[in-house]
Amino acid sequence: FESLVDERLSSIFQRVTKNQTTIDESINYALSNPGKRIRPTLIFLVGDFLGIDLSRLENIAGAVELIHTYSLVHDDLPCMDDDDLRRGKPTLHKKFNESTAVLVGDALQTLAFNLILEDKNLDSAEKRDLLSDLTRRIGPEGMVLGQNLDIEYEQKNPGFNEIMEMNRLKTGLLIEFSILSPFYLKGDLTKEWMQLAENVGISFQLIDDMLDLSETTEKIG
Repeated sequence: FESLVDERLSSIFQRVTKNQTTIDESINYALSNPGKRIRPTLIFLVGDFLGIDLSRLENIAGAVELIHTYSLVHDDLPCMDDDDLRRGKPTLHKKFNESTAVLVGDALQTLAFNLILEDKNLDSAEKRDLLSDLTRRIGPEGMVLGQNLDIEYEQKNPGFNEIMEMNRLKTGLLIEFSILSPFYLKGDLTKEWMQLAENVGISFQLIDDMLDLSETTEKIG
């Protein structure tokens, strides 16, 4: 299933870049980083469970991976987490420069929206619902707010509930979207599915934070 996800994502990424500019080259560098593709995999797995043709999910999965990659590019910047490595490779601003990293993040975000808007396998109502949900989750009330809280909490001593809410906003909401988005195409979205999606999103970030504290740079990149 991983190879299927990689194959379909690679095909999408080749369509969105032409390798003619520094931005294209930088986008390709960001997308070539050997990530786990967890979010697209969740979309395909839930879609497969619901009996949805995977071709109808490809651009949604690609869009989510583009959004995720944009968030990592910006997260690594010196004004944010100031990371030199991402999965064992130099972060984008180290490979190129800070201004390119900012612009690449901006480009990835707009490319993601365009993937869904131009998808001929989705009807207008599906596109509207998907984009409405996605933009709400990654905007100033979602992922952006979570990142802002993460920065603010470096100077504070947040409590348990504050950390949980920050994790849900920063990471959990996009994972929730990955699990729930196929239901906009088919299926009955129940409270149980919504709770499952929230639990997976929160757990992912908590485990990621624990690995950061307990594992070596060589092991986790």
